[in-house]
Amino acid sequence: MNVLLMSLVFSAIMVTEVAGWGCPRGWVPFRKHCYYFSKSNEKQSWFQASFTCAAAGGALVSFNSPSELWWVKRYARRLRRGDFWLGGNDIRQEGKWVWNPTNGFPVNRDCTDWARGEPNSYRGRNQDCMLMWARRDFRWDDDECHLQRSFICERFVFSEKVCRCRV
Repeated sequence: MNVLLMSLVFSAIMVTEVAGWGCPRGWVPFRKHCYYFSKSNEKQSWFQASFTCAAAGGALVSFNSPSELWWVKRYARRLRRGDFWLGGNDIRQEGKWVWNPTNGFPVNRDCTDWARGEPNSYRGRNQDCMLMWARRDFRWDDDECHLQRSFICERFVFSEKVCRCRV
């Protein structure tokens, strides 16, 4: 009985350590991914942010589930850093939203969070990049890609850290 209890405690500790150690410093773990929420003084255009995320081994965040979307939105809200670029864009075809150039998967209509009336390419402007809009409770908005905004990167946890754990 004691051996079983100790095994369960050890396993729980190892899972916690993997989740914490699997992300680079300054990144936040959630499930099997790490997220980087840029600082207020790190604002970049959508293209610069996309490059910054790629250089760190990731991409601008894309959402695969409502729980992931909810978690990121809640975390962004707590930071109070304003708007954040997300990985969605309709650069290639107006109105056809896809996740960043890395994978190009269509934005799943079952997992969206557009603010009322969005996307709208307001007044005919070229609003081809997706952001989390702070003034609308971090719902999504389409905006001009050249504007300087905070951004959210996403990457998988470090696999080499997982391999170092012993059972």
